[in-house]
Amino acid sequence: MRDEYGLLLMQNYGSTEMGDMAAWYLHGKRFDEELKEMESNGKQLYVGSVWPGVTTQTKDNGEVTMKTPWQSAGYVKEHVLHRLNGEHHTSDLGIITQDKDGVDCVWLQGRLRPVVEVEGQDQRTTYSPNEIEAILVAHPHVTDALVLMQNEMNRNQGVTRARVVLEDGVAVDTSDLIQCPAGKLMYA
Repeated sequence: MRDEYGLLLMQNYGSTEMGDMAAWYLHGKRFDEELKEMESNGKQLYVGSVWPGVTTQTKDNGEVTMKTPWQSAGYVKEHVLHRLNGEHHTSDLGIITQDKDGVDCVWLQGRLRPVVEVEGQDQRTTYSPNEIEAILVAHPHVTDALVLMQNEMNRNQGVTRARVVLEDGVAVDTSDLIQCPAGKLMYA
């Protein structure tokens, strides 16, 4: 966009509850500087420097939490305000680093997702959705996979559902994809 139209697109990081929390172009940074920062690590996504007044940290489980001066007061349910108190749990996994000026910078590594319970060979095992997705994507004709959250019935039965994207024009038998440690794996 910049080279072709002269437009600079800016990535922001935020949520409805917290508003905008981190962005480029803060603290005197420039696009080329931020681009280098973003490209410096292929396993993490750099989303920017936190705005002044925003506090952020990572919890023991890797979840990024933030608090802003402009965060939402809370949610109204059945005509009653349920206040948001303290920091906002983003459900994003990441790390917080500091730049040369001591400003917090947010790097994301993925989403905090519930484990998947799988039953196989008369035992119940838990896996992270990322583990199952990595196994599915290792299939030569699978380009992407997303493990869906288990509802209570599927969890009790040890059933896991996933969406799988195949290469264009390729058909794969479901039984070929079930050859993974996930036991009963169903595709919707």
